[in-house]
Amino acid sequence: MGDFFKISFALLVCYCKWAIYEILAMKEFFKHSDLVVKKL
Repeated sequence: MGDFFKISFALLVCYCKWAIYEILAMKEFFKHSDLVVKKL
């Protein structure tokens, strides 16, 4: 049971890091797209 909990926790941490990275990447993308729109 302990090993299963450790594995589940590790996967959850990895997923959270990935989700945060995706959100930050999208924010950066929208910032750049706004700059492009303003230039046009």
